[in-house]
Formats: sequence, C-alpha cells, structure tokens
Amino acid sequence: MRILFVCHGNTCRSPAAEALVRKMAMDADLDLHLDSAGISADRLGAAPTPAMQDLAQKAGYNMAGLKARKTTRTDYDDFDLMIGMDNSVVAKLIADRPAQVRTRITGFMQYADASGPDEIADPWHTEDYPAAFDLIQKAAKALIVKLQSDQPRQ
Repeated sequence: MRILFVCHGNTCRSPAAEALVRKMAMDADLDLHLDSAGISADRLGAAPTPAMQDLAQKAGYNMAGLKARKTTRTDYDDFDLMIGMDNSVVAKLIADRPAQVRTRITGFMQYADASGPDEIADPWHTEDYPAAFDLIQKAAKALIVKLQSDQPRQ
C-alpha cells in the first residue's frame, strides 16, 4: 500500500506521521510505501521543525533526511491513500482530487478511538508540539493495527 501523509507545510505533523508509521510498519513487517507532503509551498525543502524532530528522536523515531514538499497532481495517481492531519487539509485534498482519480482521502484521527479530537492541531500555530506528537503516535498505532487486520492471512 502507498500512503501519503499531508499537513499544511510538511514540516511538523506529516513528516512525523511518516517517520512513526515507517518504523511501526517495519516492526510489524508491513510492506508500505510512505511519503509526506504539504498543501502549501511556503516551506519547500525545509527540514522538519527542531521541536518535532526532538520529540521523535526521544521516542525512538528518525526524521533525518525528510524535506518539505508540496502535494502534486501526480500524488493522486501515485498513492492509494492520502491522510490529512486536520479537517482543512482533508477538505483541500478532496477539492483538488481529479474527478477520475479514486485515491482514498481520510483524516489521520479517523483511525484513533472516537473519544479524542477529530484532527491534529497545527503545532506551528499552537506551539504545542507534545500534544500534536502524542496524537500522531496514537493515530499511527491505530493505523498499523488497521493495516495488519486488513492483511490476508497466510
């Protein structure tokens, strides 16, 4: 399965989601192709924010080498699933999806239990990187469980 994680600028939430899910998928022996992007072009080529990198590193995840990029038209053809970090990102992805493309688009918190928030607030604005990271971890674990349950039994 090919999954693209998307946030606004691709420097906080979506690269963290990519890094966390990548490690969890490797640990679970899931064959996934993962990437991340932003709906905005204002931070192209930037590394993930130091605050998010620090949180990820302390939790055992590696964000080294990730660089911000903007979503493109070809992403809709290249990925089976596009996961937005908040409702405005999901809405933008749906609005920009070409009519003939069937790429599935969801919010990341859709995979977590319903008792929490339905989106991950942008820590670039809230400055609450730990809260965003905790929600990303929660959604990532739930996504891995979902993907494992969808795997055919051998």
